[in-house]
Amino acid sequence: MNRKHFLLIALVALAGGSIPPFAKLALESFGPFTLVFFRFLAASIVMYFFMPKKELSLKHMVNLRWVGIVGALNPIFIFLALQHIQSNITALFYAIIPGLGVAYLWLLRGEKTSATQLAGFALGLIGVGIISLQTVTGKADGGNPWVGITFMLIAVFSFFAYGIMSKERQRSTKISGTALAFYFAVITTVLSLPFAVYETVQQPWFGHVAIIPLLATLYLGFIGTGAQYLLYQRALKVMEAAQANIFIYLQPIITVVLAALLVGEAITWQIFLAGVIILFGARLALSTQKAK
Repeated sequence: MNRKHFLLIALVALAGGSIPPFAKLALESFGPFTLVFFRFLAASIVMYFFMPKKELSLKHMVNLRWVGIVGALNPIFIFLALQHIQSNITALFYAIIPGLGVAYLWLLRGEKTSATQLAGFALGLIGVGIISLQTVTGKADGGNPWVGITFMLIAVFSFFAYGIMSKERQRSTKISGTALAFYFAVITTVLSLPFAVYETVQQPWFGHVAIIPLLATLYLGFIGTGAQYLLYQRALKVMEAAQANIFIYLQPIITVVLAALLVGEAITWQIFLAGVIILFGARLALSTQKAK
């Protein structure tokens, strides 16, 4: 991997890893559905200008509706989870996705798995168990930690399912990755709109938004989502997928550091231990998949 490729991956990891702490700041003024709406509205605007115009079609959006709906559950539930748990542990949950991929191929697709793959999956579960235990036994973050963990697991599984569905749909429709990301953002925006309106009616935010939550919301939409998706698609275009997915290792580190700097979340020894275990498990799963 050359220096330009590493810089590209670092930017993807920075944009993605910054989402949880910035979302924590934005949630001080906006409800979760309202935040999802503004985030993906801004992302849709950014990605529109990079969309292949020949792929702009209502038919494409209709064909991708279920992919978009399943994908939308991820940002919705992570924002709901952030009302109950710290932002610095959320990226660690996503780092178990390579292990989930191993379990999916083994249990549902009937593919052979090695001891190394199973060990990676097991380490991911152990790491999640550690941070879950630390969350429910530690200081509550203004909510119910069990609810937060449940929402995070729903977010992770929906993100995993979105990945599988989007790859299959991309192969069957021959649609580009940029177009797929654009329609996902549009569908998420439309899906969250009625809930955002309900939140606004129940708790009006007009005239009560502080500057930091507002800036955090704009950042989430234009940089954390719009730019991140475009950068990741660029990374997939100029390098192998296994190299592009190195951001999985960098993203949790960035999230933990930014959460400490921006929202004052402590880095406990449990988080550090769980992070090491989960990332090592992801390494085992990804290295084995690469070797196939």
